[in-house]
Amino acid sequence: DVLIRWIDSAEQIERRGRALTPWPGMFTYFNNHLLKVLKVKVQEVPPGGAPGEVIAAEKGRFLVATGAKALHLLEVQPENGNRMTADQFLAGHSLKKGETLGKIGL
Repeated sequence: DVLIRWIDSAEQIERRGRALTPWPGMFTYFNNHLLKVLKVKVQEVPPGGAPGEVIAAEKGRFLVATGAKALHLLEVQPENGNRMTADQFLAGHSLKKGETLGKIGL
């Protein structure tokens, strides 16, 4: 239950996150590393992204497509890192629109 299933709706993921806070929390993967997702907000957005696809990665907007609607990631914690706002995370990581969260490559 702690691994985000991006195929679920944004509301389901947001509720699961609240239920799992503060422990154990929920997470996804970014570039083969765990990314703990600490705070999210459901966003009404037009269709246009596969579940887990980053649909915006810019200052003030870190949106990820889900099975229905999108999630605005507000606070995250990279593997072996500190809790930070999405803006702080995006400032230090080269995440681009169209990349997919949750996939693990070899």
